[in-house]
Amino acid sequence: MNHLEGNVSNGVLTCGDAYWHVDLPDGHQELLLRPHEVRLTEQPTHESHLPVTITAISPVGAEVRVELEADWLAQPWLATVRHTDFEHLALSRGQRLFAHPRHWRRFPDQASKTAEQTRVA
Repeated sequence: MNHLEGNVSNGVLTCGDAYWHVDLPDGHQELLLRPHEVRLTEQPTHESHLPVTITAISPVGAEVRVELEADWLAQPWLATVRHTDFEHLALSRGQRLFAHPRHWRRFPDQASKTAEQTRVA
Protein backbone atom coordinates (compact mmCIF):
# COMPACT_ATOMS: atom_id res chain seq x y z
CA MET A 1 0.00 0.00 0.00
CA ASN A 2 1.33 3.43 -0.96
CA HIS A 3 1.16 6.22 1.59
CA LEU A 4 0.64 9.89 0.70
CA GLU A 5 0.81 12.42 3.49
CA GLY A 6 0.49 16.18 3.23
CA ASN A 7 -1.45 19.30 4.05
CA VAL A 8 -4.66 20.27 2.29
CA SER A 9 -5.53 23.90 1.74
CA ASN A 10 -8.42 25.00 -0.49
CA GLY A 11 -8.72 21.53 -2.03
CA VAL A 12 -5.02 21.11 -2.84
CA LEU A 13 -2.87 18.55 -1.02
CA THR A 14 0.79 19.59 -0.97
CA CYS A 15 3.84 17.61 0.03
CA GLY A 16 7.06 19.46 -0.70
CA ASP A 17 6.87 20.68 -4.32
CA ALA A 18 4.32 18.00 -5.21
CA TYR A 19 0.60 18.78 -5.27
CA TRP A 20 -2.70 17.08 -6.03
CA HIS A 21 -6.23 18.53 -6.16
CA VAL A 22 -8.46 16.53 -3.82
CA ASP A 23 -11.89 16.87 -2.28
CA LEU A 24 -10.82 16.86 1.37
CA PRO A 25 -11.14 19.24 4.30
CA ASP A 26 -8.24 21.56 5.05
CA GLY A 27 -5.53 20.25 7.35
CA HIS A 28 -3.13 17.34 7.59
CA GLN A 29 -4.26 14.27 5.61
CA GLU A 30 -2.94 10.74 5.15
CA LEU A 31 -4.09 8.77 2.12
CA LEU A 32 -3.47 5.19 1.03
CA LEU A 33 -3.28 4.02 -2.59
CA ARG A 34 -2.95 0.50 -3.93
CA PRO A 35 -0.26 -0.09 -6.58
CA HIS A 36 -2.82 -0.60 -9.37
CA GLU A 37 -4.47 2.72 -8.44
CA VAL A 38 -1.42 4.75 -9.52
CA ARG A 39 -1.25 5.78 -13.19
CA LEU A 40 2.10 6.86 -14.64
CA THR A 41 2.48 9.51 -17.35
CA GLU A 42 5.24 11.54 -18.92
CA GLN A 43 3.59 14.88 -18.09
CA PRO A 44 1.82 16.38 -15.07
CA THR A 45 -1.78 17.56 -15.30
CA HIS A 46 -3.51 20.63 -13.90
CA GLU A 47 -4.92 18.45 -11.10
CA SER A 48 -1.82 16.43 -10.29
CA HIS A 49 1.89 17.25 -10.11
CA LEU A 50 3.51 14.28 -8.36
CA PRO A 51 6.99 13.78 -9.90
CA VAL A 52 8.60 10.38 -9.31
CA THR A 53 11.70 8.51 -10.45
CA ILE A 54 11.75 4.80 -11.33
CA THR A 55 14.18 2.88 -9.11
CA ALA A 56 13.27 -0.71 -10.04
CA ILE A 57 11.23 -2.61 -12.62
CA SER A 58 9.98 -6.20 -12.21
CA PRO A 59 7.83 -7.96 -14.81
CA VAL A 60 5.45 -10.30 -12.96
CA GLY A 61 2.96 -12.26 -15.05
CA ALA A 62 0.43 -9.99 -16.75
CA GLU A 63 1.76 -6.82 -15.14
CA VAL A 64 4.96 -4.92 -14.49
CA ARG A 65 5.77 -3.71 -10.98
CA VAL A 66 7.49 -0.35 -10.89
CA GLU A 67 9.14 1.03 -7.74
CA LEU A 68 9.05 4.81 -7.47
CA GLU A 69 10.90 7.30 -5.30
CA ALA A 70 10.68 11.06 -4.82
CA ASP A 71 12.04 13.58 -2.36
CA TRP A 72 8.48 14.31 -1.24
CA LEU A 73 7.78 10.64 -0.40
CA ALA A 74 8.69 9.24 3.01
CA GLN A 75 8.78 5.70 1.56
CA PRO A 76 8.99 4.38 -2.02
CA TRP A 77 5.77 3.72 -3.90
CA LEU A 78 4.91 0.67 -5.95
CA ALA A 79 2.87 1.01 -9.14
CA THR A 80 1.65 -1.83 -11.34
CA VAL A 81 1.19 -1.27 -15.07
CA ARG A 82 0.09 -3.41 -17.98
CA HIS A 83 2.75 -4.59 -20.41
CA THR A 84 1.25 -2.34 -23.11
CA ASP A 85 1.66 0.73 -20.87
CA PHE A 86 5.18 -0.41 -19.98
CA GLU A 87 6.08 -0.55 -23.67
CA HIS A 88 4.25 2.69 -24.56
CA LEU A 89 6.09 4.66 -21.88
CA ALA A 90 9.37 2.81 -22.58
CA LEU A 91 9.92 2.56 -18.84
CA SER A 92 13.50 2.37 -17.61
CA ARG A 93 15.33 2.72 -14.33
CA GLY A 94 16.12 6.36 -13.52
CA GLN A 95 13.29 7.66 -15.72
CA ARG A 96 11.34 10.65 -14.39
CA LEU A 97 7.55 10.38 -14.64
CA PHE A 98 4.44 11.72 -12.93
CA ALA A 99 2.14 9.69 -10.70
CA HIS A 100 -1.62 10.24 -10.90
CA PRO A 101 -3.75 8.55 -8.25
CA ARG A 102 -6.92 6.99 -9.68
CA HIS A 103 -8.45 5.96 -6.37
CA TRP A 104 -7.52 6.48 -2.75
CA ARG A 105 -8.51 5.63 0.79
CA ARG A 106 -8.43 7.70 3.93
CA PHE A 107 -8.82 6.56 7.48
CA PRO A 108 -10.17 9.47 9.54
CA ASP A 109 -8.60 10.25 12.89
CA GLN A 110 -9.75 8.37 15.96
CA ALA A 111 -11.68 11.38 17.30
CA SER A 112 -14.24 11.25 14.51
CA LYS A 113 -14.67 7.44 14.74
CA THR A 114 -16.14 7.27 11.24
CA ALA A 115 -15.65 4.54 8.69
CA GLU A 116 -12.96 4.34 6.03
CA GLN A 117 -13.48 6.85 3.21
CA THR A 118 -12.69 6.01 -0.39
CA ARG A 119 -12.71 8.24 -3.43
CA VAL A 120 -12.19 7.86 -7.12
CA ALA A 121 -10.02 10.59 -8.64
